[in-house]
Amino acid sequence: MKNVWMLFAAVCVYLPSPLTAQEAGPCAAGLAPNVDMTSATDQSKFAWLQLITQENYDAASTKVDTAADIQFTELFKIGNAKGTYEQFRIKRDAFLQKNEGVMNMDQRIAYTRYIVPDDARTKYFECVARQVGLRVVFELETAKSATVAVHYRSEPGARQLYSINLVGGTLEEREPKLRRPIFHDGSDRFIVERSANEPEMRVVVRSRNNLSSSAVSVSPEKAVKKTQPCEARRLTPDRLEYLNANGIVRVNQAALTIAADCSAILSFTAAAMQVVQVLGNNGPHLMFALTGPNGFLTTLEQVQVVTVVQCGGYQQHTLQLPAARIPKEALTQATGFALNMPGGAAGTACNR
Repeated sequence: MKNVWMLFAAVCVYLPSPLTAQEAGPCAAGLAPNVDMTSATDQSKFAWLQLITQENYDAASTKVDTAADIQFTELFKIGNAKGTYEQFRIKRDAFLQKNEGVMNMDQRIAYTRYIVPDDARTKYFECVARQVGLRVVFELETAKSATVAVHYRSEPGARQLYSINLVGGTLEEREPKLRRPIFHDGSDRFIVERSANEPEMRVVVRSRNNLSSSAVSVSPEKAVKKTQPCEARRLTPDRLEYLNANGIVRVNQAALTIAADCSAILSFTAAAMQVVQVLGNNGPHLMFALTGPNGFLTTLEQVQVVTVVQCGGYQQHTLQLPAARIPKEALTQATGFALNMPGGAAGTACNR
């Protein structure tokens, strides 16, 4: 029969340290270049911003470019150019203070762990286990439970007695002990259950020799956006034309078909006598953007045209759009789309 051991710690208020005074360590900093911004909640994005250091700044900044999130993109820019890390840090700190997004280090790691691929998360856990001293981390996190992993690394034969304090959850075990032995290169793991209505769990481990470590776990829904399937529908264009050597070419009978899985197919029929002959992979690019009631929802995406259009009659074109670069939110909100082909298209026009 398992006993449920409620672990209590003294109630204390801990305020986030100033960002300049709490730089991410090597394990946490390694998470920043690997995030998937498209799945992150605002809280996760705030956490990620605070894991960016001088060393990972260049790699991390590319994640904002692909996420098309203007409020975050502007933090990395001075005018139209990319700013330095110091310029970014000043803008970031002011932005987080304004939006009440400042977190302590444990919270930053807790949110960011959810928005990186499995291999990056595994490397983070391995990095923590290699650190000298007594370390603790949350693993296998779900909405109801998680695993607390305690690691100790010192010298061969070294031994520590440590205690665990947990807030926001309960720990199940057969033989509760206030002091637990752990040896060099040893690891202990315990399953913990989240307490109802608690925003996060916090664990602290301490040894008799004053070694200590802490970690925070938040529920997945606070860190990762719920993926809502798209409504299967068909959109007509707001504008569909492009330029070639002979003037404006207008395309008709066009549609964007959005599937329930949020993939998108662009199809259009054009009079061949109006269309530029496209020559293989060196042909021009169609420029595509989703639009809504207030204008563009996405930046223009380049779609390579590789079909060859023959003169005479009509020809149907079907192009798979680069869905990975189009935010699902934009596909959900779109009421139309725009498409054009910049001037100077290669090939020859059909003349009649």
